[in-house]
Amino acid sequence: MPPEHIPQFEIFWNKKTHTMRGFAEFDETNEGPPGCVHGGASAAILDEVLGLAVWMHVQQPSVTANLNINYRNFTPLKGPRLLESKVNHHDGRKIYAEGRTMNVEGNQTHVEATGLWLTVQESKRSKVFEDIFGRNSPINSEKDSSK
Repeated sequence: MPPEHIPQFEIFWNKKTHTMRGFAEFDETNEGPPGCVHGGASAAILDEVLGLAVWMHVQQPSVTANLNINYRNFTPLKGPRLLESKVNHHDGRKIYAEGRTMNVEGNQTHVEATGLWLTVQESKRSKVFEDIFGRNSPINSEKDSSK
């Protein structure tokens, strides 16, 4: 079960348009200004949703290199929020994506995001995951199982 402060969301990949769309629900643990979602919670959910679009596009591990957030309107705490993301450009290891959160009608943007993701080179994947997870990295589990 995820920690309580993580927003719950459901997202879908549209193969035809190469876009992600879905909904997020925030609660009191995500509150910033009274009655509104904390900006950090909005940034976190957009990082995740843009990263999912990148993953669906390249089908390999990638990491966020840069994330730009523009807060357009306060995001009300109550009620579902519409999420959208898509990849704009792919150049070698660099993948550029954008996304936003909106009201469910889709006519008021709350937060916009653009970013750059880098695919993790295959030769560096074990090292990256070992640095993050230690010697028990899921990527290294077969290698370490003989010890």
